[in-house]
Amino acid sequence: MKNYFSATYSDARAQFLSACLDARATVKSYQNPRRGPAGESLFTDTTWIGPDSATNVIVVTSSTHGVEGFAGSAIQIGLLRDSDAPKPKGDVALLLVHAINPYGFAWLRRENEDNVDLNRNFVDHENGNYPENDLFEEIVEHLVPLEWSDTAYENYLG
Repeated sequence: MKNYFSATYSDARAQFLSACLDARATVKSYQNPRRGPAGESLFTDTTWIGPDSATNVIVVTSSTHGVEGFAGSAIQIGLLRDSDAPKPKGDVALLLVHAINPYGFAWLRRENEDNVDLNRNFVDHENGNYPENDLFEEIVEHLVPLEWSDTAYENYLG
């Protein structure tokens, strides 16, 4: 059995970027304002697998709770490296968001750099009063599909 686990955030990021390079996948990186325990820069990295025009997207994130990033990162690296891993078909793409909480990942913490648990502090969608977030506007089309097709999801899973 292949082992895609890493010992540190930096190792996990290096493995993820290497797997993206080998898969010829384009990476977009978003730098966190804080540093890791060894003074290293911290990033959330994304890659898109599948047709650019796909209207159905499966999103796989890692590290919402930072310290849990080791498992999620290994899964993402496996999706990129393992020839037996399912690949998107038809009008389906795969968006990998590696280390959504790189600070927590690097520092082995559940919370982010502002001591916020991203899984417990969420927007109340009932009232529709959303804060402005310019960075979210840059990636919203990849995260929130206008339509969700069960057929496309089933086709992706095989």
